[in-house]
Amino acid sequence: MALALARDFSELSEYTVSLLRYPHLVLPPSSPIHILPSTGVLGEWEQALLAHDQVLIVAPETDSILLNWCARADKIGIKRLGASLAALTIASDKWQTAQHLQHHSIAHVPTYRLDTSVPWYDHDGAWVLKPCDGCGCDGVQRFISSEQAQQAITQLPSTHLSHWIAQPWLAGQAASLTLLGSSQGAQLLSINEQVLSISAEGYVYLETVHTGSIKQDFSLFENLTQSIHNAIPGLHGVYGIDILIQDHLLTVVEINPRVTSAYPGLRVALGTNPATLWVQSLGFPIPTSNSSF
Repeated sequence: MALALARDFSELSEYTVSLLRYPHLVLPPSSPIHILPSTGVLGEWEQALLAHDQVLIVAPETDSILLNWCARADKIGIKRLGASLAALTIASDKWQTAQHLQHHSIAHVPTYRLDTSVPWYDHDGAWVLKPCDGCGCDGVQRFISSEQAQQAITQLPSTHLSHWIAQPWLAGQAASLTLLGSSQGAQLLSINEQVLSISAEGYVYLETVHTGSIKQDFSLFENLTQSIHNAIPGLHGVYGIDILIQDHLLTVVEINPRVTSAYPGLRVALGTNPATLWVQSLGFPIPTSNSSF
């Protein structure tokens, strides 16, 4: 994902692109990307940020990593691409996201925090347990009945219950939307098929994403994206929304306020460089030769 982003921005000849990365990341021999080796030291990271005009932070929501690093960048005065801290605070937490969507009457999977009352018997079927701030399918486990889900909860420390949610497992096609948000609105870039697998223990895995493979009428999806854009101001940059498609009904599973695993296939799906669209959405003036990311 980070390599695809760096490649796309590096093709904009007006910009110099640097990638801060750990030494184990292997790059193609002919890569034009300027590499800044990292050992993970905070001061080293901040110095790299201060040497650039804009920064894009690629990190998981898990343990508030994305939110905390973005807050750190904002605190030291770095211009940052992507969602605002207010939008990140909502969308990085699946419980807060669900509450916000409910307040704005946007269809979403019913979501219950484990330290609250869960109406287990309102849904006669499978349930899912997942961390509030998990990234992708990390920690997501499906149980074939509410009884099994409740039994699994007894294995969690009581102090952790506020960090976990339960959701009924709903039928439908798993999909995601890739969007480009800005102050002007949200542009739907692609509708992506998600291929999921479930282990014998019920753990859910995202096997692959087919970027742009769903070619249904965009208008239905665009209505949803604009509703979410209006409900959560500050969802800027390229980000994702996981959904279920049930005939002509769309149900939001969660919002990923960052570049997602669909991004590497976005260039082919669009037939153009996504970084060009991103820069245009920012309303940047004609860049100078020393602009940098």
